Amino acid sequence: MTRFYAPIVKETLDFKGIRIAVSFHDAGREGNGKDLWEKQSAELCFQYLLKNGEEENYGRLVANSILRESNNRSITNQIVQDADKLDIMRLFTNAHLGFEKFRKEALLFLSDRDIFFDSLSNEILECREQFINEAWKFIYYTENEPIALGNQNILDEYIYFFKEVRIDEFTLLSSFI
Repeated sequence: MTRFYAPIVKETLDFKGIRIAVSFHDAGREGNGKDLWEKQSAELCFQYLLKNGEEENYGRLVANSILRESNNRSITNQIVQDADKLDIMRLFTNAHLGFEKFRKEALLFLSDRDIFFDSLSNEILECREQFINEAWKFIYYTENEPIALGNQNILDEYIYFFKEVRIDEFTLLSSFI
């Protein structure tokens, strides 16, 4: 989603900060169901960033994007929240229910509640279903047929997966890369 929005957004998107926030969005969870531990996840994210030499203001900015009730409705916050919403599909992959139980209406990406909705063409907005289908397929694939890592950089492995190995199955996600 970050790569999709990058050419649309007027400012430079913080790819690193978004990846870290997405990685920590459930770090403080203590159970399934409603996430009652968002603040703990945000605090763990903040502490991680401080320990890794980031400034306090930057750490708070990234960590706060985890919070649903953030007063900062930004594209970064929308991306992190939508990644969390997509991740719920992973909970049900082994039972093949992830796609059925996924609440599409909660996803802001390419919906009428998307921050950039008014500036997106109908052609782009029509990609929403394809995006959800490809996201489900990728989640299902990675949960049931994990990618054999040739090195320690999983992001490079996934980019290779989309661009070379399964490009025909993930045409939309591949185009974002």
